[in-house]
Amino acid sequence: MPTNSTDINDRVTWIMPVLNGMPYLPETLASIENQTYRNWEVLVWDNGSTDGTLEELHKWIPSRLPGRIVSDRPLPIGDALAALVIESTTELCARIDADDINLPNRLELQVRFLKDNPDVSVIGGQLDTIGPDGKFLSPLDKLPTTHAGIVATMLAKNSLAHPSVLFRKSTVLNAGNYGSFPEAEDYELWLRMASRGCELRNLNEVIIRYRVHRRSITQTHLRQRNLQHAVAVHLSRHSDKLYDLTQFEAIQLREPGTTSIYPLLEKTAHALASAQGLSSDQIWNSIEFQHAVRELIPSDHVATHVDLAIKRRMRTSAHKAISTVTLNTMRKLGVLRAARQTLLTYKNLNRTNQKSNWAKALRKRECLIECHIELVGKVNPYSDMSFEGPLKIERDCTIWIADEEGANARLIIGAGAYVGRNTFLGAYQPLTIGKDVLIGAYCYITTGNHRFEARHIPVRLQGYSGAPIVLNDGAWLGTHVVVLPGVTIGEGAIIGAGSVVTKDVPAFEIWGGAPAKFIKNRP
Repeated sequence: MPTNSTDINDRVTWIMPVLNGMPYLPETLASIENQTYRNWEVLVWDNGSTDGTLEELHKWIPSRLPGRIVSDRPLPIGDALAALVIESTTELCARIDADDINLPNRLELQVRFLKDNPDVSVIGGQLDTIGPDGKFLSPLDKLPTTHAGIVATMLAKNSLAHPSVLFRKSTVLNAGNYGSFPEAEDYELWLRMASRGCELRNLNEVIIRYRVHRRSITQTHLRQRNLQHAVAVHLSRHSDKLYDLTQFEAIQLREPGTTSIYPLLEKTAHALASAQGLSSDQIWNSIEFQHAVRELIPSDHVATHVDLAIKRRMRTSAHKAISTVTLNTMRKLGVLRAARQTLLTYKNLNRTNQKSNWAKALRKRECLIECHIELVGKVNPYSDMSFEGPLKIERDCTIWIADEEGANARLIIGAGAYVGRNTFLGAYQPLTIGKDVLIGAYCYITTGNHRFEARHIPVRLQGYSGAPIVLNDGAWLGTHVVVLPGVTIGEGAIIGAGSVVTKDVPAFEIWGGAPAKFIKNRP
């Protein structure tokens, strides 16, 4: 997609969304200040920081770094990025995150590249990875530098490092800007831009030190597996134009259990070859396509690897298959099974002991927790639960403390509360049960529920959404009551047995039914 040539002296806007960027933020801001290319300004969108981020930003902007801070409109990450693009006053926009470090010549290299290549819309670069302490970690795979290589790699994963990109604002807006997606919003934008003819490239030089730590958004998504789900959904939305795959075929390609993956890969190779004026064999022999294929096929799918080794002479797939066969043989002989079983037994024993010690500590405060309750979700959920004695939770109850992406799990139960047997308490967002709340047996109270927006994606793969639930002091829930996310039940309210509560219940009212409705006021 042709664009206007960029003047080497064109001003650049650094766009940075941030939520609790300390303690790494000062180092990031210093790396902007130290750029060899000087014609820039900074635009920061704070999304409700509470850790001193705003105070630190005001030390730098605008006294040391020209620009401004937007702090009165917290937004989700995708919406914040879209707003930053719209608010920027320059054609060139440079992304950076509040925990990464720019190398001094980053902007100079990228601006010059766009000047020399007016048809390129987005230019990224290579990364070094560092830990929380700034020490270098194991190197990442090199990102593809050509548009064709980037598109081929995006079959399996993102191939433009988001905090490294410099893009032309006009082309991003023409493609529809960032979308309101909770994960992989950059990957979706690159796919959309590529499907509309925008050219994407990466520099061969390292221009960013990418920090890996437990609080980073990408690491959180990776730990909770939602990033892979988001990649599959986004790929399916643009697969027809880029890879000649239907949405269903794209999902099949990303599904680990797909056994007939070769025809889908063959179809994809033909589409990429046609778009680039190459033969299908040339696509198959490209490093980027082979790497994507290896990423898409699980290591234990021996038959698929062997099939590719035979049909396409993919030696690395053959080596991978042989290694997998060797490991499987060891498993059959019991060499690995015994070690794994020992480790599993140890983990289960340790978890049982933790729960037992937790229940004993609570009993000292007159919190009677039956030993037969089940704790699911987070491996170590105890710091996310707060119980005020005396209270009682009957046997066979289940408590879910979510560890999925987007979770803000917290379970609070007040003094005098009672939870009947076989009740499910699910905390994806905070679940607060007040003092003297009485919950009958077989109730289901959850602050999280499955997403179901995409018809062509199985519900089990769409992740969760949710909202807090509050059961105020003295409320009484009969047996088999269901309370859905976002509900507040007022003080002293009564919910009849078998009811499904979908909206707030005022204090001292009696509700019942499915969905629950007002019956009368309490005497």
